[in-house]
Amino acid sequence: MGNKIFRLSLIAASILLGGVGQANAFDSLTVLGVGRANGINDSGQVVGISNSQAILWNGTASTILGGLGGTSIAMGINSSGQVVGYGYNVGNTVSQAILWNGTTPTVLNGLGGANSFATGINNAGQVAGYSYSSTPTSVFSPLIWSGTTPSALGSLGGSTSTASAINNLGQSVGSSNGQATIWNSTTPTALGAGNAYAINNSGLVVGSSNSQAIVWNGATTSILGGLGGSFGSVASGINNLGLVVGVSYTASNAAHGMLWSQQNGVWVGTDLNTLIDPTLGFTIQTASAINSFGQVVGYGVNSLGVQSAYVMSVAAVPEPGEWLLMLCGLGLIGFIANRRKYDSSNMLMAAA
Repeated sequence: MGNKIFRLSLIAASILLGGVGQANAFDSLTVLGVGRANGINDSGQVVGISNSQAILWNGTASTILGGLGGTSIAMGINSSGQVVGYGYNVGNTVSQAILWNGTTPTVLNGLGGANSFATGINNAGQVAGYSYSSTPTSVFSPLIWSGTTPSALGSLGGSTSTASAINNLGQSVGSSNGQATIWNSTTPTALGAGNAYAINNSGLVVGSSNSQAIVWNGATTSILGGLGGSFGSVASGINNLGLVVGVSYTASNAAHGMLWSQQNGVWVGTDLNTLIDPTLGFTIQTASAINSFGQVVGYGVNSLGVQSAYVMSVAAVPEPGEWLLMLCGLGLIGFIANRRKYDSSNMLMAAA
C-alpha cells in the first residue's frame, strides 16, 4: 500500500502542475500477445480478447477464461479480479453477459430472455451493460446487475439505450436516444449529443460527440484535440486523476492511440506512438483504458501487421518546475508515514 500511495502522489503532483512530463520519460511498453486489451485494474491485471476467447493477462502470462462454446470477450475487471464481458453459444447466434470469478463463467441474464452484454464492473461488483431483443422490433435496453439480478435503467426515449461503464459510486454512463447519458441510480440525465464510454469516481465522463473526443463535467463540455483526420477522435477511458485515453485519426485516417491531460486548464493531446521506441516496429492504434497508476491498455500492430494487445506506463519524469510540488508531495507522504508510526506506537502502548 505504501508503494501505491507513493506512486499515486508522484503522478498527482505532475498532473496538478498541468502536465504529464516529457515524452522521453515514457519508457514502458509490453506487448501482451495477439488480441485486444479492453480493461485494466489498479493491480495491473488486463482483460480482453485473444483468438476469439476472453482472456486475462497477469504481466505477460495469459489465462483463457471459460466461455459458452462460441466467441467470448472480456470488457472490464475490478479491484477484486472479477471480470465481465459476454460470450456466444456454439454457432455465435445468442449472446449472454458473463461474470467471471476466476475462469468460471456465470451467466447474467437480460430482460425477458433477450441477448445480454456486460460492459463494465465497479469494485462493489455492480455490473453495467444492456440487453437486446429483435422481436417484435429491435430494442436495446440499459441494465445494471447486482449479483445476477438485472435492473432496467430509465431511457430518454427511442429504442436504443446502452450502458457502457459504472464507477464506484454506482453512477453509470452510456447513451440513450442519441444522447450521451449518465444514470444516478436508474434516473437518466442527458449530457449532450453523442455516446459516453467511461466515468471516473469524480463523475467526469468521456466519450464522443460529432466525431470528436469529449469530456463532460456536469453541464460543461470540453472538446479534446485530435490529429486532424476526417474520422475524428473518441475518448474511451479516464482514470481517477483525470487522465483520458482513446483514439484519434491522422490526416491519412490511420488510427493512433491517444493520451489527453489538462495543462494550465487546457486539454492537450499526445499521440502515444511518440512516447515509445520507434525501433520496436509497433504502432499503437487505440487506447482503451487507463488505471490510477497511469498504465494504459489497448491494441496496435507490429511490423508484420499482426494485431496485438499491449500495456504501457505513462508515469512521467516531471518538468524542472514540477519538482517543488513533487517535493511537497513527498513531504505529505512523510507526514502520512510518521502519523502511521505515531498511531501504531499509541496502539502498542495501549495494548501494553
